[in-house]
Parts: sequence; structure tokens; C-alpha cells
Amino acid sequence: MPQLSSIDRQREHQANERTFLAWLRTSIALIGFGFAIARFGIF
Repeated sequence: MPQLSSIDRQREHQANERTFLAWLRTSIALIGFGFAIARFGIF
């Protein structure tokens, strides 16, 4: 496997971090939506 340059490693690390944060933001939104449904008895 070829070695990645420092710039490529940093770019890959930042892309991984953005993906992780997007998943985290989505999960928090879903949890909040679930609490709203439970609180207001929508269903």
C-alpha cells in the first residue's frame, strides 16, 4: 500500500471527522424527535 502524504492524511482525517459528526448530528436529531413524539403524544 502506498504511503499517503501529510496533506492527504489530513484531508482523509477531516473527511472521517465530518462523516462522524454528521452521524452524531443525525442521531441527536432523531433522539430529540423521539422525545417530542413521546412528550406530545403525537402517535
